[in-house]
Amino acid sequence: MAKRKSWKSTLFKWSKELISVFVLVTLVSLALDWYRSLDMPNGDAPTLQAVTLDNIPVDIIEQSHQKPVVLYFWATWCGACRFVSPTIDWFSNHYQVVSVALSSGPDQRVEQYMQAKDYHFQ
Repeated sequence: MAKRKSWKSTLFKWSKELISVFVLVTLVSLALDWYRSLDMPNGDAPTLQAVTLDNIPVDIIEQSHQKPVVLYFWATWCGACRFVSPTIDWFSNHYQVVSVALSSGPDQRVEQYMQAKDYHFQ
């Protein structure tokens, strides 16, 4: 019978420790979220207007009033973008995606790259 009490008390002790750690981690996470949110900008986003490869003007803020818009900054030479772009292309089936190809050369090169990769986002 002494073993059974010992086992129960050990289990109770570990349960208390686990709950204490969980509460501590939760409080630290909440405090960090609060601290990081102090510098968050308030108000409306600045005007974001762009032109597609087809010379069609795009008003990103106006589009975002209808449904969410993903604004994706990428480049043809970017190694990480090669992994992320297929996911962004999948997002374009469900959300509006507006992409900004940074330092990727002339529009024709970007368009050829997107056609070669079969990307359908703007």
